[in-house]
Amino acid sequence: NAKINLTFGGIYNNRVLRKMNNNIYEHGQGGGVYTSENVVLNVNNFTIQGNYAYEGGGLYLNNDATTTIKACNSADAETTKICENTAIKNGGGIYVNSSSSKLDFGGACIFNNSAGECGGGICIVGGEITQKTFGGSVKMGGNSAFYGGAIAVKGGSISLSRLSFG
Repeated sequence: NAKINLTFGGIYNNRVLRKMNNNIYEHGQGGGVYTSENVVLNVNNFTIQGNYAYEGGGLYLNNDATTTIKACNSADAETTKICENTAIKNGGGIYVNSSSSKLDFGGACIFNNSAGECGGGICIVGGEITQKTFGGSVKMGGNSAFYGGAIAVKGGSISLSRLSFG
């Protein structure tokens, strides 16, 4: 199992798409971060901003990926941000794809992300999104999509007890 810790920094302005003969192909996933195959990703006091992909503009979780997103100070979720990311199709901020993927929030801001179809902030197709890790709330605002501007649930489960919009 691979383990990645992203702490005190950021991933900014990346594009993941495949273009051939003026056509955009569906191979671009995880504009900021793509995780798969038993990867454990910990995001703490980190910004994923301004990234672009077909799905999962900011973060894409696939096949047994486990991700924990938290703020260093439980009272200040704004230290961990997923913002201003774009997906052509689903999951402008975050896309959770596999039934075996897990995303746990301990506090974060998910702002101003967009998707052309579903889940401007978060799109979950399979897997599980929870808030088991102690920390601040998940704050969402300014996200947009055709379906589910903030959150689109197409499969899997989501349970967030400390969630605010605005």
